[in-house]
Amino acid sequence: MKRRTLLGKAALGAPLLAAGCAVARVNGVTVVSVDVATLDSYAKAVETAGTALLAVSCIAGPLGTAGVALAETAISAVASAISAVDRLSGGKASFSYDSASVPAAMTALAGDAAQVLAFVGAAMSKAPAGAVTSQVQAVVAALSTVVALIQAFVSSVGAVPLPMTGPEAIVTIDAFAAR
Repeated sequence: MKRRTLLGKAALGAPLLAAGCAVARVNGVTVVSVDVATLDSYAKAVETAGTALLAVSCIAGPLGTAGVALAETAISAVASAISAVDRLSGGKASFSYDSASVPAAMTALAGDAAQVLAFVGAAMSKAPAGAVTSQVQAVVAALSTVVALIQAFVSSVGAVPLPMTGPEAIVTIDAFAAR
């Protein structure tokens, strides 16, 4: 096996396995199996975190009414994209596809989730000093983790550094949203 091939597989495999996927070679074709339930939980976490963070004044205030509306649109787009992935899976708990044909809905989900994170990041950068609590920072780190995990489903660009595990991120988001 060539060094580049080995490194390429390692780069592709590590983030996908972390995100609830399995990668295999079948008849010379790389096939990715997606755990739809895991992807659904990550998408739901983005929706929950985005909605909960928009309810916090240190996030909503700097965004303003127009920015909050745009962030809410991005959150809705996440819901639409995961619905499309669910339709693609045919209601199965997992499905497989050739890595050369990554479903567009998964790509859209990754982009929409990143957009939600970008809105939150922009708000945090504009918030007054000391306004962003450690609890909000922890939820943003959790949101960042979940977005990275979603992006790992469609990314073949090396390992994605994560500030926490997927389950830790979901627990952090749920705890914040429930307060």
